[in-house]
Amino acid sequence: MHIAYTEARRRIAAVAAERRDSFLRDGETVPLHQAVGRTVKTSLFSPASTPTCDTSAMDGFAVCSALTASASPQTPLMLRVVGSIVAGDEASTFFDTDVVDGVVPCVEIMTGAPFPLTRSEHCQYDACVPREHTRKSLHDEWLIQIEQPVEWNQHRRVAGGDYSIGDPIAEEGVVLDPRHIMAAASVGVDSFHCFRRVRVGVLSTGAELLQESDSRRTNDRSKIPDANAPYLLAAMRELGAESHFLGTAPDGLIETSEHIRSVMTSASFDIIVSSGAVSAGTMDHIPEALKTLQAAIHFHHVAIRPGHPALLATVPLPNQVDEKVTYFGLPGNPIAAAACFRFLFMPYYHGLLGNSQVPCTTATLRRNPQEPDARIRGLVFSNAKQVDHFRHGRAEMVEGELVAQFSAQQSPAKISPFIAANCWIHVPPATGEVLAGDRLHVYFLHDSSIPVLG
Repeated sequence: MHIAYTEARRRIAAVAAERRDSFLRDGETVPLHQAVGRTVKTSLFSPASTPTCDTSAMDGFAVCSALTASASPQTPLMLRVVGSIVAGDEASTFFDTDVVDGVVPCVEIMTGAPFPLTRSEHCQYDACVPREHTRKSLHDEWLIQIEQPVEWNQHRRVAGGDYSIGDPIAEEGVVLDPRHIMAAASVGVDSFHCFRRVRVGVLSTGAELLQESDSRRTNDRSKIPDANAPYLLAAMRELGAESHFLGTAPDGLIETSEHIRSVMTSASFDIIVSSGAVSAGTMDHIPEALKTLQAAIHFHHVAIRPGHPALLATVPLPNQVDEKVTYFGLPGNPIAAAACFRFLFMPYYHGLLGNSQVPCTTATLRRNPQEPDARIRGLVFSNAKQVDHFRHGRAEMVEGELVAQFSAQQSPAKISPFIAANCWIHVPPATGEVLAGDRLHVYFLHDSSIPVLG
């Protein structure tokens, strides 16, 4: 019996919440170069202020801004270079600020260099004149001219102006990306304390799949490459999970049960994901195999297209009290498996880690010009039933508006149209006629798929 997608999500959230506390107990220290995609367990706060001292934002000349008020194109101000300071120099050298014969002192300074110090109580080096805003004297290489006053703090990065001690870098539950790595490194931190990776086992089913021992050049046309396992393994790793291939379960109820039991006891997995053998065919043994292992089936069949045979269960580990493995049974068709991964597995994964769910956006639907002429009046398709449809397509900015269109071919077995897609488009149940101009939720496949707004 089918359950609604909203009910499936509710059950997914409940199972994730039940498993979360035991999972979140474990943490580990992760070096910066390995931390992208990991989830923070212990919030990180800046141990230092940055920059540690006032530094220059430009190559140029440090000046006391108050001494430049008279500069103008008609009366250029003469500056004498009294020293030079580069990035990496210590901010311990003192320079004079005394004006001699109307000539104002300045210090050549490079980007990132500390601002020069002075013993004067009345005038400090507090601004930088960019090199391109100065003119060299023809008579003295140590003299330059400026033709306008310099504003206080111009091109000066004030100490602590970026991070102050105690500022948050990454709080608990944040999924780390390269920005967090940059921030942590900038304050001298070399690691994060993260939750351990979710350990996921990926299991294939079907005697038709080529095995590793099979020659890829086999002439047996009944054999096909396994597209789902490589996809799922890669998608898990992209999420930040630790994923392992568990082989292909042999056909037969007893053999399938024993294979699942074997992989469950051979390693400690948080989740096992299989593809295929969850529908109603005579060789679809996964549901019954799970029952022989005393699994609790939380749902089997969801009112979604593609992917309605999907299954969620928790399987007790043999001889281990209260220890369970979460099991997702996905359909065998590649696009159905991909849709179920995105809209069933990913909510569980993020719920287990306590992460916020991946956001969606809204786009205006337009008709794909490759659709049949019968739909040329604007009708995209009819969705009168209580079914959530997830169709791949493309979204892009057109004249400042985000618009989306379905891929012309939506067969769950066809992979080539999916390659050209950059998003999933969600059509909620009982929508009726879906027309060009309707506003629908869009979920981008990758961050790199999101079009530039403009």
